[in-house]
Amino acid sequence: PPRGAVRGSVSPVYRFFDNDTINENGFKSHKQLGIKYPLSKECEALAISFFTTEEAAQKMAHRYPKFKCKKLISGRITPECGVYNINNGTKHLNLWVYRDVNIANIFQGNEEKNDGIL
Repeated sequence: PPRGAVRGSVSPVYRFFDNDTINENGFKSHKQLGIKYPLSKECEALAISFFTTEEAAQKMAHRYPKFKCKKLISGRITPECGVYNINNGTKHLNLWVYRDVNIANIFQGNEEKNDGIL
């Protein structure tokens, strides 16, 4: 992640999914999906994308037709998820997820606590 990335809670955040089903498969980075990125953008390719406003997400969907048939769903991220940065101009949030985090459960607010630790 870049030096300016921070930990924290952000709610709501918005993400596009193929349908109403939210699971770990819906939270893969471009790198995990095998999407090619220039070497200079490899750090971004390791992050997963969210938007901090519904309007910003809809603007992106209008710009890129592949998102028009996807489902926009709101959720949340917490400090346990990882670190992020936000482009305030586009309201786009890149999240670098920590290992062994069930981001789908946290996004939906369904995380289970074990002995007080996530």
